[in-house]
Amino acid sequence: STSHTQLQLNTSSEWKSISDNVNRAHDANFNGEVGFNYEPDDHQSFGIRYVPKTGLGDQELYSQGETVMLRDGEEVDRLTSDSHGRKHTNWNHTVNGYYNGTFGKWNIDFNADYLYGHGKLSFGTEETFTERHDIFKQSGFSNDADNRIKQSIASAFADYSIELGQFDLMAGLRYEYQKTDYYESDIYKEEKSPAYHDLIPVAGIFYKKDDWSIGLSYRMKKHNPSYSMLSSTISYQSKYQYHNGNPELEPQKHNLFSLEGGWKWINASLYFNHVRNMYTTYAKPYDDTMHPGVVLWTMASIPNSYAYGGAVVFSPKFGWWQPQFTASLFWFQSNARSLNI
Repeated sequence: STSHTQLQLNTSSEWKSISDNVNRAHDANFNGEVGFNYEPDDHQSFGIRYVPKTGLGDQELYSQGETVMLRDGEEVDRLTSDSHGRKHTNWNHTVNGYYNGTFGKWNIDFNADYLYGHGKLSFGTEETFTERHDIFKQSGFSNDADNRIKQSIASAFADYSIELGQFDLMAGLRYEYQKTDYYESDIYKEEKSPAYHDLIPVAGIFYKKDDWSIGLSYRMKKHNPSYSMLSSTISYQSKYQYHNGNPELEPQKHNLFSLEGGWKWINASLYFNHVRNMYTTYAKPYDDTMHPGVVLWTMASIPNSYAYGGAVVFSPKFGWWQPQFTASLFWFQSNARSLNI
């Protein structure tokens, strides 16, 4: 891959960096899968699957680049870089098991219980507990860091669906509790350790008759920031570029409305998505006094963003040939004025 980047920073001086980079990588991977499924009778089945993954040999990484720094139009620095990295991949093992059995009106599977009657009800719980500890030491370009993040997520959910003639109706609700504990040098930071209580709904109504079909649905989706996005550690990218995360990022929530319909080989869809706290990466001056010209790439949340659009798909059949034609159009609006962008 090759890249050409120009970045302008307006502080007490006008800084401009012009970078050209070439990156090469070489690796080989192994993926396997072995397992079995067994059905002792018509009402029960169970199975286990084992999936091993690893890299074959080392992953080789090569990078070459040059950056020219201009201050008020005059060249003040020219940086060249040539790096070679080698990464060894250990084995990754995954084991999956399942059981499914029907006893009268009850159906039991590995994760949930189902009660069959005129409608269908499913319910269950889910828990996740993780912890990450980052220790970052370097030679003085910024502060050392010792960050520890603990995160606990517990949720309960239920959904219900029913058939009424030509209509299918479904609705569901998930409650999620999320707690983050943030420590800097083993000191608990309460202002960076939020707790969230969220209700995540889903609902839909669908109609189908002969060659016609139409459906309207609403779904909330929640995305949590990754650990790297939450870390406040200042990492060195180059002499003039640093990067870090933001421990105050909130979960990103999507409110997605969709309308879909079709007749024989014609299908159309419309959607509208309102996103709260969408993550974005942006650049700002790091320290104009002690580190002039240095850019800090960091993260923030944009309060409100909107995405909407639609598509039409034609797939007529001519004997053995069935081509597909798609036309789509979408818009995206995002207001980052709160970040002075």
